[in-house]
Amino acid sequence: MSSKEAHSLLLLENNQAELTPLEKGKHAYNHIQRFDHKGGRGHEGGIREYARIHNYSNHMVVIKWIKAYEVFLKTGNLVSSLSPTILYEISKAPEPAWCSLCQLALDEGWTVPSTYLGSCCILIVIPSRTEARHGR
Repeated sequence: MSSKEAHSLLLLENNQAELTPLEKGKHAYNHIQRFDHKGGRGHEGGIREYARIHNYSNHMVVIKWIKAYEVFLKTGNLVSSLSPTILYEISKAPEPAWCSLCQLALDEGWTVPSTYLGSCCILIVIPSRTEARHGR
């Protein structure tokens, strides 16, 4: 049995209690990190392959879990009470803003739509590096 098959079997055996979206995101994140590239069509180790192996009909949900887990990794215990969907919306903002957005979401009791708007406002206020270099 290959390590990839063993890893997949472990996930399937852990279905005694349904894994949370963050746990699924961690598993998918770790799967992808084992490869030097992000995979893609026809490449081993990509998100599409992961979704296919684990019988997820839509690879986009796996992307959302991974993005939510990345915010969790960067912000730690701060986000333990935020939903994975809110973490996913925060992931759309620049990484330096994640902690502040998480704190605002907690303090203000943001819903998913208000978190989406907060992340969009950050994108408007903080220009991308490309725009900053070109003086736009």
